[in-house]
Amino acid sequence: MSLSLPCPPSARNLTYDLTIVQQPLHARMCGFGDKDRRPVDPPPILQLHIREPGEERIKVQVDTTLLVVHVDLTYPDGSCSDPESSLASTFPDPITGHPTRNLLGTIMGSACHLQGTNRELGIYYIFSDLSIRTEGIYQLGFTLMNLEGGEIGEAKVVAQAYSKPFTVYPPKRFPGMTESTPLSRCLAQQGIRIPIRKGSKGRGLEGSVEIDGLEEGGEEKAGRKNSGLRTRGEEGEEETRE
Repeated sequence: MSLSLPCPPSARNLTYDLTIVQQPLHARMCGFGDKDRRPVDPPPILQLHIREPGEERIKVQVDTTLLVVHVDLTYPDGSCSDPESSLASTFPDPITGHPTRNLLGTIMGSACHLQGTNRELGIYYIFSDLSIRTEGIYQLGFTLMNLEGGEIGEAKVVAQAYSKPFTVYPPKRFPGMTESTPLSRCLAQQGIRIPIRKGSKGRGLEGSVEIDGLEEGGEEKAGRKNSGLRTRGEEGEEETRE
């Protein structure tokens, strides 16, 4: 679900449309420690379409330096637009009782100009480093803000989008990571740090990261060395040396 809002005058009355092109499906709760963080799976990916007033043509060659997206955790109870729904983003610490963030990771994203699976250039926001402390059913709210032309300390909200509801499971009930999507692989090949499943086609993509069963990007051989796997060619070289 996306919602376009009037843009600020400084943006020349451009129209902003923020669309979630890759929805989160589930996640494994990470609790109140910071050593076992698991990312929301698959990583939410948004695409921004910018148009001139009255035009259908999408503008891609636009300076997006000051267009940032903030993500918040909400409950899927129909009150997403209510500021109080953001209380899902905080939770009382079981030890201290003080409020602590329920949504962890990188909650602000900058625009990336990348090719999609259709090989067309687009403007994307990738959130591959989001984790949630507690189990439950949640929704992610994304807010596109224009930092240009606002007062000091203020930003203009120009578009919003909300993900479909998804479940955060306790460790014993978590069904496991899903297969890496074609879009995730496509963006990872262009240098974006996105978790890529180990053992599936295209593994070892540059820019991917290792998160429990996922492999770190870089050269494919380096990924195999980290996992203890070798190719037949490497095994043959070792036998020759012996």
